[in-house]
Amino acid sequence: MCGRPHQHPAPFASAGPDRAPGDTPPPAAADRAGASAPGAGVRRHIRIGDAQRRSTDAVLAQAMASGYLTWDEWHDRTASVRTATTVGALDAVTADLPVDRLRRQDPVARSERTAATRRDLRTRTAGWLGLAALLITIWLAVAIPTGAWYPWPVWPILGTGIGLVSHVLPARAALRSS
Repeated sequence: MCGRPHQHPAPFASAGPDRAPGDTPPPAAADRAGASAPGAGVRRHIRIGDAQRRSTDAVLAQAMASGYLTWDEWHDRTASVRTATTVGALDAVTADLPVDRLRRQDPVARSERTAATRRDLRTRTAGWLGLAALLITIWLAVAIPTGAWYPWPVWPILGTGIGLVSHVLPARAALRSS
């Protein structure tokens, strides 16, 4: 042998799609869940970056706009966010706020979702119209010289149209309700 001691794999080292034998275990669910979960003390000491600070600032701005914070509270908390270095410090700033509700009600995120839904509906409708035009063109290119006038394109156009309508109706209803 080469003189190195043999290392035994850990008892949890069953190879899965994401782990090879001997890999370290994934973090406990409590560590991933958040600072309020039992055993989440480890997560509280993880350093944060500018993206987390911006996200927390957005939550604080939405909380002030929704009336959860006064201007002075918002000012003090944003100053704390700028100096925060760990997840625990950010969690302390938003501990008494309904963060999930504020993120759902964020007008910027809502307008982005609305724009994305409208873009998706336009793209799907344009694709369906393009397919219909292509099928009709093929049908005419074959029917004119041969005299086979059976309107076969109606079936694929109808089938894909049903799929389009089943997507468009719920999406438009969701747009109206938001």
